[in-house]
Amino acid sequence: MRFYCQTVDLAYLDSALYRIENQVIVNASPGQVFKVFEDENSWPEWVEAINKVEWTSPKPFGVGTTRTVILKAVTADEKFIAWDPGKRFTFYFTATSVPFAHKFCEDYQLEPVDKGKTKLTHVVAFQPCFLLKAVGPILKRNMATIFLKALQSLANTAENIRQEV
Repeated sequence: MRFYCQTVDLAYLDSALYRIENQVIVNASPGQVFKVFEDENSWPEWVEAINKVEWTSPKPFGVGTTRTVILKAVTADEKFIAWDPGKRFTFYFTATSVPFAHKFCEDYQLEPVDKGKTKLTHVVAFQPCFLLKAVGPILKRNMATIFLKALQSLANTAENIRQEV
């Protein structure tokens, strides 16, 4: 069964009631980090909660591309609203297997810093379903920790790829 989520645009990232922002410095170029995003096999390596990522749109990927992400607790169908290689990667959930959010959007922005390094800013904006609103502050704090851990793992994955090149 699918529970449909509301469509969002980039403005939602700034207007959402529930918003999480984390930043990390990655010892790899923005282009190298973006390659990690495109590689469906890398996501389970750096996001503990992900079991599998399947692109459901053909290459070349861009705005409008879709994919399905199978997480440990939920399956999410996603649609990309920003796709700028080496700069930005943004998607929102179109549907989930568990009704936990009316709206859910993730934004990854890459900015070159120093020599061959990247500042990665990750924003998650969401509107939980009614049942989760009561635990909203706890949910937000726990999600912030989970996402920061994933970004730190991404930094390690991207650095390893850089060393292989």
